[in-house]
Amino acid sequence: MRLLWPLRAKVEDVNKCVVSVDIEQPFSNVPTIESSQTEVAGLVVANVNSTYLVLTSSSLLEPGMNYIVRLSDEVQTEAAFVCRNTASGIGIVSINASKLTAEQRNSIAVAQLDNSYMVKQGDLVIASGKLYETSKGVSYGTIAGSKVEYSKDSGYEVLRQV
Repeated sequence: MRLLWPLRAKVEDVNKCVVSVDIEQPFSNVPTIESSQTEVAGLVVANVNSTYLVLTSSSLLEPGMNYIVRLSDEVQTEAAFVCRNTASGIGIVSINASKLTAEQRNSIAVAQLDNSYMVKQGDLVIASGKLYETSKGVSYGTIAGSKVEYSKDSGYEVLRQV
């Protein structure tokens, strides 16, 4: 059991990097859960000049729209569109760190990303994003094979090595 403690600590660190991104809309325009899914997973990937950059799905992102990001401690803050690439399905929104309290800034961590092309069978990895029907899931496991694919099924929306 003690062998897993370092891994559990790392998973807890990853939880501080995982956020959810939602469209900010007037109350009358909020779609029902049945008609539209507006919340997607996000990952804090940089802190540049007091601005956090969040990597997320491009599916909701449009220039000029306003976004809400829910941090790991469930605090909500405004976010702004930065860019998107619909071919890859990836987009970026930004959070102004000056709008957060010191305590809130301390609850955010910047993810340490690695090169997924270097992952090989048998490697231990931590996955974050929309897992287990939640937009802020974190899990870990061992790579069983190596084929890159993007898929949406069974409540999962992941970019993964298979």
